[in-house]
Amino acid sequence: MNPTLTIRPRFSVKNLKKLVVENLHYKSVNAFVEQAIIEKAGREMGRNSGHEKILSEIRGVLARHATWEFSKPTKNEIGRINKSRRAVESGREKTVSADEVLRMLRS
Repeated sequence: MNPTLTIRPRFSVKNLKKLVVENLHYKSVNAFVEQAIIEKAGREMGRNSGHEKILSEIRGVLARHATWEFSKPTKNEIGRINKSRRAVESGREKTVSADEVLRMLRS
């Protein structure tokens, strides 16, 4: 059996139990503490979970394109957008290709 580790939380044990069990729906305070330790250790050791990797990638994309300025589309651009939208809605096209979106943004 593993040795016991005693902690002294900064706030009352009663409030901690209420928060963890009732509000966060953990089985016990021990389960909550164990999960918190695993998550924190993983972050500190550089092992990101799947959702953290995705968030990291999204942050990178946003950082690369932070200088983009959006403007109101011209009538010509609105026509091309609506034409593509109608094609997708009718089922003729499954999606608008990324290449076409990039071409529209560059023009």
